[in-house]
Amino acid sequence: FTTGKEQSLQKAAPSILDVDQSKEEDDFEQSERLKKEILSEIDSGIRSMPAWFDEKYGDSGSVAEEEEDDDPDAIDPETLGKWDVTDLKDKFEYEWDPEVDADPNELDPNFEHVTEFDVDEDGVEVGYDPIFGRSNPIDSRTKVTSMESYFIDDATRDDAIVTPTFPENDIEIEYNT
Repeated sequence: FTTGKEQSLQKAAPSILDVDQSKEEDDFEQSERLKKEILSEIDSGIRSMPAWFDEKYGDSGSVAEEEEDDDPDAIDPETLGKWDVTDLKDKFEYEWDPEVDADPNELDPNFEHVTEFDVDEDGVEVGYDPIFGRSNPIDSRTKVTSMESYFIDDATRDDAIVTPTFPENDIEIEYNT
């Protein structure tokens, strides 16, 4: 509850926020007015552009028309977060390419593979969840027989994807091997 005297004091004294906002609006209006005056003087020929303007922006005559970057690898900010078909066509060297690589679903006869899965007394696969599916990443492609790591096996080894022990052209390579 406020008295009439307190209400009159509240109306008479502006708040600090009102004073700050009005000062900011005055500064903005002054800068906009000054900008318009300078641009009109330049357009009418009363004022000329400074020497550094031509050095920085060239003969284009406009600050807004800066040179575009012709870098083909540059990321266009307008396309960030937007996917298209070309994103799906890009592959790393180690990804499966159906035009070059063999089908990974064709089983290698050199290995023994899983043929049946563990089931409980109701005939449901052990660990199966109706919402999330199988609990184990085991399917008919899972190899049962032991095998060497694909980094060690001569058939699958690719030295290009393995981090080298020594940098290329290291003088200690011959000494350490």
